Amino acid sequence: MDTEKVDASADPDEQLAESLRGFVGSVSDGRTSEGLVDGTIVKLLTEAIGDRNPIYSDPIAAEKSPHGGVVAPATMLMCWTVQARPQAWEAEDEEGRRWFRLENGLARRPSTGAEGEDAAAASGGLRGLMAEAGFVAPAVTNGWFEYKRYFKPGERLTIGPTTIEEVLGPKKTALGVGFFVTQRQQVFDAAGEEVAVVKMRMLSSRPNPRPDTPPAAEAGQPAPARPQPRSEPAPSSLWSSPAGAWAPTLESVSVGDTLPELVVELTPTQIIEGALASQDWAPVHHDRDIAQAMGHPDVFMNIQTSTGFVGRFITDWAGADAVIEALDIRLGVPNYCYDTMTMTGEVTAVEQVDGRARVTVAVQALNSIGVHISSNVTFNVGAKIGA
Repeated sequence: MDTEKVDASADPDEQLAESLRGFVGSVSDGRTSEGLVDGTIVKLLTEAIGDRNPIYSDPIAAEKSPHGGVVAPATMLMCWTVQARPQAWEAEDEEGRRWFRLENGLARRPSTGAEGEDAAAASGGLRGLMAEAGFVAPAVTNGWFEYKRYFKPGERLTIGPTTIEEVLGPKKTALGVGFFVTQRQQVFDAAGEEVAVVKMRMLSSRPNPRPDTPPAAEAGQPAPARPQPRSEPAPSSLWSSPAGAWAPTLESVSVGDTLPELVVELTPTQIIEGALASQDWAPVHHDRDIAQAMGHPDVFMNIQTSTGFVGRFITDWAGADAVIEALDIRLGVPNYCYDTMTMTGEVTAVEQVDGRARVTVAVQALNSIGVHISSNVTFNVGAKIGA
């Protein structure tokens, strides 16, 4: 997302920025939460993104894999760690627009012990301060993930506490002036072993002024312009290759190799199915009225689904035994309904580690309005380089 620094003369926002930077290094009361790796959710999301990798559903195939049994996709980590439940309350701006807040527990204001400290701001924490100043429209912009191992259905994970690593802003963005907050969480299994690390960057913006013509169609006026469906079939199907057809091997993979394109038709059903399957109830991913009230032409894909497609794109090419170790993702323009997403990839690094090939691929997904995601994925496979 393109940004530029806000003029320092915007004193209220600059003063708010100073207060927000006081949260850097703070922890959300030391609280943790639990997430259950739910096999039903795995089935729903892999079906939503067309991922037929057998290690997610076939016990016989999965037993022969490096994991020794059925596992959830590594890219589903946010399904167990991000609490994007129905909004607890909505805020209303000066123009009468209503905005939602997700329950994702950012850190509370550090206690200063000073008399007269604003109790409401202290209890509301970092997000409370931003909401009071009108920064109430949340959006995820970046994610960084380290996977120590994959998770098996039925496992219960402990997530947190959340540490605030960085606060950037105020900055101008396409969604309005806003602040970027980067938060980090560790993920532990039932034995207390760290099994993953997740970092997320969230943008909270002060929405741009309402346009003179509302997004929703007025009487006798056409609906807002949307990308149109393709007039010809997509060059590749929604579904990946059937089990047993995993190719090519990575025995001779080299820097500069390119991956076959994956083209996905972004129907309303596909967008909504991915959001609900990943338990992301933010209304902009399933409620067209709210999405249009916030200035969007339609509902759009959530980051869990986008990340899932990145994982599927890699294993469709690298094979069922490819083990994703790390992934970063940067969101660009939204994936709106009625558009088409085309994914491409290029090998950027290859090394041999303990007899296994470790490969990094730069992934990009484009739609009709620009770059939807940019991602780097590091994974290993059993084949030795040059074997």
